[in-house]
Amino acid sequence: MTQPPHSVLRQRHIIMIAFGGAIGAGLFVGSSAVIAAAGPCALLAFTVVGLLVMLIMRMLGEMVAARPGQGSFIAYIRMAHGPGAAFTAGWLYWFFWLVALGSEAIAGAIILHEWIDLPVWLLATVLIVVLKLINLAAVHIFGECEFWLSLIKVISIVFFIVAGSLYIFHIFGTGVPVMHNLVGSGGMFPHGIAAMVSIVPTVLFAMIGSEIATVAAGESAEPARNVGRVTRTLGLRLMLFNTLSVALIVMIVPWSDVVPGYSPFV
Repeated sequence: MTQPPHSVLRQRHIIMIAFGGAIGAGLFVGSSAVIAAAGPCALLAFTVVGLLVMLIMRMLGEMVAARPGQGSFIAYIRMAHGPGAAFTAGWLYWFFWLVALGSEAIAGAIILHEWIDLPVWLLATVLIVVLKLINLAAVHIFGECEFWLSLIKVISIVFFIVAGSLYIFHIFGTGVPVMHNLVGSGGMFPHGIAAMVSIVPTVLFAMIGSEIATVAAGESAEPARNVGRVTRTLGLRLMLFNTLSVALIVMIVPWSDVVPGYSPFV
């Protein structure tokens, strides 16, 4: 049965839902732990993982183009590896978002605590309740809420990238010692290659979420077409957003001054 028009997600909703899923606590707060643990080479880790995510999104787009209308990415796992693999992947994915919900709420509360003088646990609880209410709402309400909330994230990152670039190129402010911040405190690999390898799981956690476009597309009018468009460009955009943001942080602020658990964006 065809869904009524008011309950169908549009392409703009799917794009922003994917952006919102992939941009969150891992970048805004988790990047502090990554930079503190590995130093400037965190930039390289974000670049490599970003390329991996971009390739995965392209491959997902190819599968959707070859076999449209199959469902989310779990359906393609079932087709290739059987129901057992799909069952395992589905529950692991559910557990991932269960953990991610808590981490996102805590990270959001840590950021809000800089401006709102309330306990972090209370702010996190409020955020979880709000997110729960949004997820229980009708599809079109959920889509609009996700669109505008994700748009706030995107605008914030774009503003940070533009402002940071202007600061680095001395267009405003006194400028920063970019090369000293990058290599002046132990070089690009102050803790060695092993430290960079050890942060890869954290960076992966920061960039997981773009695949949710295949889940949301099930509520759209043309799932295969919408997913195909999203997967062609979303991976590259995410890689650029994450990589440029981390690059600006390690160029503007000495990596040794970054405190784990506190957002370097604030």
